[in-house]
Amino acid sequence: MAGSNIYIKIDGITGESAVFGHEGEIEVVSWDWVLYRNSRDQAPTKKTSVGNLTFVHEVSLASSGLLNYLIQNKMAPKAVLSANKPTAQPQAAGIVGKLLPAQPFLSLTLQNVMVMSVKPYGCMGGHYEQVELSFTKFKHDYAVGVAGLPGPKATVEYDLTR
Repeated sequence: MAGSNIYIKIDGITGESAVFGHEGEIEVVSWDWVLYRNSRDQAPTKKTSVGNLTFVHEVSLASSGLLNYLIQNKMAPKAVLSANKPTAQPQAAGIVGKLLPAQPFLSLTLQNVMVMSVKPYGCMGGHYEQVELSFTKFKHDYAVGVAGLPGPKATVEYDLTR
């Protein structure tokens, strides 16, 4: 899928991306995720609810790996969703002819990941799958930067098992 700037790498599942820095990852069309607190639960001891991560990708080599993880109830140790700004470009590494991949402005690292559902569908625009992942820990990184250059980071980590 040409032009994607969102990728997910799931341990043990091979995608088809050939984009520099994201080789073998799954190219993501869209994704969503929700964290929420019930408006009636105002007590400071109430935990925030963390929903599953859902993403859409074109049917690809990763499809059979995702289905196998679902059918076999297999856990991936880690998954990383990363998003590059559309203007992000590889950067010189300081060595002649050597480039570093563009740095993501957003990355979401999940641990103990389970595929909870895979919903294939087709339309005039192509054939896609909506995939839902559950996890026990997450780390959310946002990097302030311009055109793929790294900048200061804001990080949030949370363990859902606590």
